[in-house]
Amino acid sequence: MAKQVSMVRKSLILSLVVGMVVGMGNGSVFGIYLMANLGRGNFAEWGGWGVQSYNPIYFNGFMTWTMLVFGVAFIWILLSALYGHDKMSKIQEGGGH
Repeated sequence: MAKQVSMVRKSLILSLVVGMVVGMGNGSVFGIYLMANLGRGNFAEWGGWGVQSYNPIYFNGFMTWTMLVFGVAFIWILLSALYGHDKMSKIQEGGGH
């Protein structure tokens, strides 16, 4: 009988892409919420182009880092759920041991 490949291994690339897209979308919604509640401030403090858009002192940089952190966190959550599902299905196949 052939050995089954784990669900995490089968869907790793899909999990990375989907997790990053969904997580970054959630991070942008979080940033929009902050922008609406805290106010935008002066245009000079909004951020800039290039490297300045990754500087967390400016709001644009803070938004970029928030989206990246949310994306990585969502990837971790998605892979953890797939790992747990894979583990439970192996226990079921083994007769509960």
